[in-house]
Amino acid sequence: FGIEPDGAKVAACRARGLDVEAGDATTLRDHRGRHDGIYLSHALDPLDQEDRERVFALCAAALVPGGRLLIRSTRRPGRSSKCRALPSSLR
Repeated sequence: FGIEPDGAKVAACRARGLDVEAGDATTLRDHRGRHDGIYLSHALDPLDQEDRERVFALCAAALVPGGRLLIRSTRRPGRSSKCRALPSSLR
């Protein structure tokens, strides 16, 4: 299952038989406790700290107990980043 904000990409995925829903991270509100894993690919890069924390909270709520969150980012260690750590409530 995937969530993608770009309608053309959603259509392309669906044409290949993939289960993709149009939306953004807020779409996860409808997926509480449904996923074993969530993969974010560059989704956090443009976000500020406050929005990242919201996304982390949505992901945490959508994961089953013991579920995993994998994040791929273009940010490199040592570069300026507003995201310093996960909120303590999500650790």
